[in-house]
Amino acid sequence: MGFWHKVKEEIDFTGITRKTMSFETGIPVQTINRAIERDSRPYLEEALKIAKFFNKPVEYFLEEAITLTSEKNLTEQEKTDEIKNQLNLYRKYHDLIQNCEFINESKQNAVKQLAQNLAQEEPSYTSSKK
Repeated sequence: MGFWHKVKEEIDFTGITRKTMSFETGIPVQTINRAIERDSRPYLEEALKIAKFFNKPVEYFLEEAITLTSEKNLTEQEKTDEIKNQLNLYRKYHDLIQNCEFINESKQNAVKQLAQNLAQEEPSYTSSKK
């Protein structure tokens, strides 16, 4: 079950209209309709707005929506472990991710560069995590 399918379930459960959700989140109703129809991946900004709208953690909507690039080669246990790892990383860096949403792209790139530079200064940490 994808992100938007989970959103549709919440809409149906709460009885909120898509138009109301559109108005409250600032996401065009056409975008919501198309995304639900296709069950496509959401943009991070949309995911955060929707989670806030429903007063639920974004993980609630993403838990089953995370797709793995090497999913075909993984066992079910490895897939489950990978999803848990991705969710743990999201939880660990949630505040950083959320704060990055409020700064412009130039500053986001500066944060990325800073993180890369700091990671290069800690070879024992990065090599043990790979």
